[in-house]
Amino acid sequence: AACASCHTPFHPLEHTEFVLSNPQTNVGLPLRISHHVSDADDVAEGLASFVGQPGLRTWGDFKLHKMGARLFSNNTDRAKTAELWDAGSVFPYARDGSLGSDLRAVIRAHGGVSLDSVTVDFGPQADVPAGASTVSTQTVTLTNTSADAIAASPNAPIRVVLTGAITSGVHALNADGSGPGGGSRQGAFWLIKAPIPAGGTVALELLFDNPNALPLVYDLAVQDNAGYSEAVAAAQAFEALDSSLQDDIVAFLRAQMTGAKFGEGSGGLGVGALCGNGVVDPGEECDDGNTVSGDCCSAICFFEQGGCACNDANVCTDDGTCNGTGTCQVVGFNANPCQDGNACTTADTCAAGVCVGGPSLDCDDGNPCTDDSCEPNSGCVHTPNTAPCDDGNACTTGDACGGGRCMGQPRHCDDGNPARRTTRARTARAMAARRSPATTATPARPTRAIPPWGACTRRIPSPATTATSARAIRATRPRDACTRPTPPLATMAICAPPPTPARTERAWAVRRSSAPREHPRPWSKQTPP
Repeated sequence: AACASCHTPFHPLEHTEFVLSNPQTNVGLPLRISHHVSDADDVAEGLASFVGQPGLRTWGDFKLHKMGARLFSNNTDRAKTAELWDAGSVFPYARDGSLGSDLRAVIRAHGGVSLDSVTVDFGPQADVPAGASTVSTQTVTLTNTSADAIAASPNAPIRVVLTGAITSGVHALNADGSGPGGGSRQGAFWLIKAPIPAGGTVALELLFDNPNALPLVYDLAVQDNAGYSEAVAAAQAFEALDSSLQDDIVAFLRAQMTGAKFGEGSGGLGVGALCGNGVVDPGEECDDGNTVSGDCCSAICFFEQGGCACNDANVCTDDGTCNGTGTCQVVGFNANPCQDGNACTTADTCAAGVCVGGPSLDCDDGNPCTDDSCEPNSGCVHTPNTAPCDDGNACTTGDACGGGRCMGQPRHCDDGNPARRTTRARTARAMAARRSPATTATPARPTRAIPPWGACTRRIPSPATTATSARAIRATRPRDACTRPTPPLATMAICAPPPTPARTERAWAVRRSSAPREHPRPWSKQTPP
């Protein structure tokens, strides 16, 4: 019943003539399609609108279905199911071949792949009256018995699917999805949207409409997103049948075929569908692991004609032509530069048809604190070491490598001599005074005595008076020397008013504010002239 919702024996056609465009002439080519006309049964089943309506006599459908890992098509788990029994296609091949290639295997392959590592424990049934019916509740616990977590997410959930024989009249109330025919019995499912860790458990509370309050009977199939098939319940129902009943179903399906032609889109692969997988499958002459022509095995896995130019993808050979059996004939070797795949060799060169590595790669980085080596996959590797080293600094000791650098500890230069320590302290204070003249206190100079005879500070004797005693000259000079008549040239002196204490203090202040001398000297008292 679940299959019949998708696999119907008649598909109406709106037109029986199609126009195929011709890119060379831009003129449409009319093509008449072989078809059937509907009968009263097709109309009664709702498949045709009227008797005589044109259509395809099939036992299949033209929808996309999620059919599980065994029916993957073009690296996707959504398969095109179109069993065109009289469209001239060949008998089906099962997608992965694990169940065989006959019709029985194709039906079984529709069941997807269930998680064998998950066990299901059913809790007690609880019935609650609900009007004229009864709501039955049962908690099931799923346990992951494998050593690995089972992946799941909102976009790729685990599905727990209702399968097997189900109690009469019972329907799922809180299922997250319905079966292929839209019902809430076989095929309805619940979702688990978070991973199940290794050894972990997940509890699901299942609600059923149980109008007769009967004991619940059903099975569950647990499938991850990759293995889930919409037809799992129908496929398991088929496998649960006795062998004789399975034979009857297969015989019935074969009786529907026209000319023994059958094309099972969801479970079959046409010729060339596996081309490029590196395995010579039925219908192929060769398979070199690609779908590219020019290497003597064509893009559809047939031998290319002998004499065709080819390329064997070896840079070290001079290629010739195909031999007609899938081999590209080599006409010679060369000495071209090449890459041998080893990062520790340089200047690789072809020799005798193979790439030979050249001199080894120099990985010396000139750093004594690294151990240099070479990895064929990545090249030079510089690993830090802890070897002794010299950092070039005489003020450090115990130099050693660390983190790829040479580092030492400060050297202690104190010899225990207090005299040297005192001298060093004085030197340090002197240097501090030089660096900060504005903040260094200047010692006060002693004020020299003012001579009682005034400001005559020196004499400029003439040659004629060199024999005259200085004392005699001073004796002839009046005490108010700054008002006397100009002395003779022989006794001319430079005079100035006597300094006062205030003027003396200002003069010393000016001296203290001037730039400090390079070498300070002790003050000395000057003897008046």
